[in-house]
Amino acid sequence: MAHSIPFPITCVFEFICFLVSVLSLRERNKKDWIRYFPLYLFFVFAFDLYGYIESKFIHAQNNYWLYNCFKLIDGWFCFLILYKISATYYTKKIVYILEMTLGASVFIYEAITIGFSQYFRLTDLTNNVCVIFSSLMYYYYLLKDDEMIKLSVSTPFWIVAGFFFFSFGSITTSLFFKYLADINKQLGIPVRYIIFIAINLILYSCWSYAFICRYKQRT
Repeated sequence: MAHSIPFPITCVFEFICFLVSVLSLRERNKKDWIRYFPLYLFFVFAFDLYGYIESKFIHAQNNYWLYNCFKLIDGWFCFLILYKISATYYTKKIVYILEMTLGASVFIYEAITIGFSQYFRLTDLTNNVCVIFSSLMYYYYLLKDDEMIKLSVSTPFWIVAGFFFFSFGSITTSLFFKYLADINKQLGIPVRYIIFIAINLILYSCWSYAFICRYKQRT
């Protein structure tokens, strides 16, 4: 999950999480949904790092086009993982097909109406709303399950928790974007930047812990 920021401290979080995934998931089952994470995390790290280099050293006018394209891929990855995790409780693939279709449709709409020179906020908002919906569905069926699960060491639980908190924080900053921008302009406090640092830290901490839980379950 990627954002253009002045200093790429999130790249540090991403790289640490990538290393944890590589070390913890070395003996992963090839059919296990968690096998996608090391490649995804490396891709996100490389993508964010390139975005920073482009804006900082190449002095591109803006790199919105880069992050707009990534949003589509990022959203589909989130939906895929949430589907794989939730398949334990229900197998309604149509929900995730609709989410992917909706995300792609909004992406195309913004590409046509505003072009790639502006950030696709509606696409970002749509993807995050869908992720929260799918996360809540997972937790709903988890609560209904008769099987006792120790949540403190449940890999799926912490993966979904990361998705949920990140998406919730992203929606909050999107809805109050103008207000947060005014605070930054008037008081010089980059509240939006601080929030993104915080939700990225929560996301990658949840995922790193989830990978460690999976490692301990296999040893």
